[in-house]
Amino acid sequence: MATVCTFPSRSPWTVKIPEAVTQSADPREGEPDFRFVMVNERNRRLQQQPHLSDACPLKCKENMRVASCIAFVILALTSFAQTIEQPKSHSPRMIWEPPDWNFPQNVKASVQKEMLSSFRVSSYEIVLEQTAMKDAQQHLGGQIGSRGDAGGALEWLCFHGTNEMGRWVLWLESSEINGGLVGSFQWQQLPKSDVLDPRCQALRRADSMITLPLSRFTLGATQSQVLKSLGSPTAKDSERLIYLHEHDVTTKAVRDDPFISSNIVIVRLRNGVVWAIQASKTTSD
Repeated sequence: MATVCTFPSRSPWTVKIPEAVTQSADPREGEPDFRFVMVNERNRRLQQQPHLSDACPLKCKENMRVASCIAFVILALTSFAQTIEQPKSHSPRMIWEPPDWNFPQNVKASVQKEMLSSFRVSSYEIVLEQTAMKDAQQHLGGQIGSRGDAGGALEWLCFHGTNEMGRWVLWLESSEINGGLVGSFQWQQLPKSDVLDPRCQALRRADSMITLPLSRFTLGATQSQVLKSLGSPTAKDSERLIYLHEHDVTTKAVRDDPFISSNIVIVRLRNGVVWAIQASKTTSD
């Protein structure tokens, strides 16, 4: 008679041991032969249930469904996490401080005369190196910001308005060398995603007209119009036209060692259209 060996696992698998094999064993007297007979009480009860052979296929299908559900939940959570994290890389830019100029080094002046040393904000005229920051603040409003110290110190006033191309921002700047006077400005278009800091003053519609002294030189002008107004640039790259003028300034007190007056204009282009204008005037020894 064959002996049934049931292994202690969750699956009700059995192995029949031929009688010849069990008879060949020589167990000690009074002790059962555990080499072949490992009977599990739970599995023995399972063997007595009807249709036992159907249990595994049903259990396998259930396990597959559970595994599929778990995989779907993991994928959904991963996609949700990516959706939550994505806006961080595309977060809107807060507009308050003016950007750095990034003027190239070792550029030699090539423009024969001053290009842009004054402009108008509606009826208010701003003359570089003559108009005081406090005076501009009194006429246009706004809050004076600052950063840096010593030779790298910078103060600015931030204003914003609109034109036919959309929103723009204007910074009036005063560096340490300007001594509290407006020495430069930056005027540029704003992407729709940018957010304006509350400290950046909104100009009244009547005051939001920026007028430069050069014909057809404004935001939205084409590159060909800029070249007609300013001529050939001192330097250029794929996104900028750079103009530099310098001349000596002599005074009665100092004739042998004159000051140098520099006028810089940088035009930034996107798709052949002006989207930013930077201009400065400084006098130094």
